[in-house]
Amino acid sequence: MCDLWKDDDLMRLMHKAVRFEDSKTYVDLPLKSAPSEVLQAFKDENSKEQHAASGQIQTQQHFAAAGSDLEPHIPPDFSPDPVNFLPEIKDKAVRTWALALHHLWPQLCRKVADAVLEHPERHSLLALPGYFFIPGQRFRELYYWDTYWVIKGLLVSQMPGSAETVVRNLIHLLDEYGHVPNGSRTYYLNRSQPPLLSSMVSLIFEARRDITILAEAFEALQTEYEYWTRPPKAVTLAGPNGKTMRLSRYYADTTRPRPESYREDVATAEQLGGSEEEQGRLYRDIASAAESGWDFSSRWMADGHTLATIQTTRVIPADLNAFLFKMETDLAHFAEILGDSRLQQKFRGASDARGTAMDMLMWHDASACWKDLILERIPPPGAEEAAPVSAHQATHGVFASSYIPLWAGVAAPDSERAIRCLNSLQTSDLIQRGGIAASLSETGQQWDGRNAWPPLQAMLIEAAEAVSRAEMRAGPGGRLLAQAWLKTCFKAWQKHGQMFEKYDATTPGSPGGDGEYPVQAGFGWTNGVALALLNEYGWNP
Repeated sequence: MCDLWKDDDLMRLMHKAVRFEDSKTYVDLPLKSAPSEVLQAFKDENSKEQHAASGQIQTQQHFAAAGSDLEPHIPPDFSPDPVNFLPEIKDKAVRTWALALHHLWPQLCRKVADAVLEHPERHSLLALPGYFFIPGQRFRELYYWDTYWVIKGLLVSQMPGSAETVVRNLIHLLDEYGHVPNGSRTYYLNRSQPPLLSSMVSLIFEARRDITILAEAFEALQTEYEYWTRPPKAVTLAGPNGKTMRLSRYYADTTRPRPESYREDVATAEQLGGSEEEQGRLYRDIASAAESGWDFSSRWMADGHTLATIQTTRVIPADLNAFLFKMETDLAHFAEILGDSRLQQKFRGASDARGTAMDMLMWHDASACWKDLILERIPPPGAEEAAPVSAHQATHGVFASSYIPLWAGVAAPDSERAIRCLNSLQTSDLIQRGGIAASLSETGQQWDGRNAWPPLQAMLIEAAEAVSRAEMRAGPGGRLLAQAWLKTCFKAWQKHGQMFEKYDATTPGSPGGDGEYPVQAGFGWTNGVALALLNEYGWNP
């Protein structure tokens, strides 16, 4: 396993000697020889003060091209023209588009090259036992939470074998490292991503009705559960009634710049100034925001707009605890199927306790949704003191994340709270012509403002549908939201011939913007969400 990118001297030298537009390119370059040899050679060359003239030559001498340690792969269960594919789609143009999305799976499928297995110390890429699907473009590796929506699309494409193979890759990473990393790179090992593996296992089980995947994944999922529910990720809170409760936060295991965004993080630290300890906290909070999937958003910023004020580890996120509530619910269900009544009771009790804590501490009655908590002070891990929580510590602003607990089932779909929450979403101004915006704050960050992200659409459409069905409403449920999103994706496809990672909620058919890098095309989770919505609702404009 290559840990060369932990050397700050090398990172500074490389960024000084050669300029790549994307910081991630540096750390995706495979080494041509042993790390110690490359490090010494690079330092020797750079000591000659020939950075501009020799930088490109050094890179070519010591590194192979980014992505050269991956190989294209054709999924064995891919069929160019699957039988009974989306039978409800009658419109010729939409059907052509849907088949084009289906045909993107082989284009996004990869396997790790043998060179990674032979010399893992020369690659930031982690070895995986099976093939997988990348998001696209700069994202050349397997990602954790993206995979949930990729799997949904694979199942619509009648590729359950591929879906299970990808899940088993994630289980392999969990077994190997004690958690599922952000992605399959060494520089992602210090953090995870929103914990959706139990939801993925549930999808595979429902599709194949084979108890084997539950039995084989169950122990690993308990390991992941411990990772998310022990300090420092877990925080003991003192509620207004004096009762202590435990909820979780994002907390990356690093106090260094992210290697894949080294230049950007160093620039943010220079903006902050301060001591080495303060900059270490900044780097941890930046990486923790990346762990959340929402990198970056005003959710995490003390002043609501400046990245240098980021305080992710002081935030108890509503969506993370919703994901953990769902994990606990899933594990209780798996234990029931596997005949383990003790663990069924344990996880049922855990989900009940988390739901109660979320309702007591996070539910914001005036807004009718669950809000992140901002803690003024968190006792250090191991301290017996509980962090106090009061109502004024709910986060300000309107965010799509506040409605994710509705998707996770924290409120029963037929409950008054669920109905109020759905009404709140519908009147929040987050819902625009081209989708559901991430927030109402325009900050220049990609998880803010008008940017509409596929996973948020999928979860909130499912939540709206569940509440509407439970209430037996005659209204459209999630259908109108689904149609608006499909229209956005379809119009962009017609205009650009591509699927994007995010879109502009205010302008149907326009890609999103902002953030550290240009909007990316491909795109794994976008394709998966579109196929899943076409399968669920049909669409014949």
